[in-house]
Amino acid sequence: MFWYWFFAGPALALAVLSLRGERRRAAYILRTLSEPAKDLPPASVIVPLKGPEEGLRENLEALASLDYPDYELVVAARSAADIPPGVLPRRLKVTLAHGADANTAEKIQNLAAAVRATRRRSRILAFADSDVRVTRRWLRALAAPLAEPGVGAVTGYRWFLPAPPTF
Repeated sequence: MFWYWFFAGPALALAVLSLRGERRRAAYILRTLSEPAKDLPPASVIVPLKGPEEGLRENLEALASLDYPDYELVVAARSAADIPPGVLPRRLKVTLAHGADANTAEKIQNLAAAVRATRRRSRILAFADSDVRVTRRWLRALAAPLAEPGVGAVTGYRWFLPAPPTF
């Protein structure tokens, strides 16, 4: 019995401390996301696209209706054939890369073409994959840390949820 508690006791203590730390982190994230961002500079959201995907129309619609004061949505594809009919929302810019460089991956060529097509006044470039459905506040949450001194880049983490969201 002694050896059990010798090994299990510290593991349980660490689990409790970890849970307490996660609760503090979750409270910090909720507090940070609920604070209105002070400086929201113009942004460009870039999405590379290649063919049909499940939920593509809804994903692009979510990106086109972000709660952000000044942004543009740029969809990049190799050719018009890579864009399924009826999936593009109204408020976006489409750029075609035409994939001329055999030594560079198609997705990289699409992203580079989209960066060249962004408007000059954008101070933030945000990249999202076409199979991701974001919340309305996604771009605000992504841009907020950039207002802090010394922060030059921000990344996010994908949370995979089953459809329907059950265990």
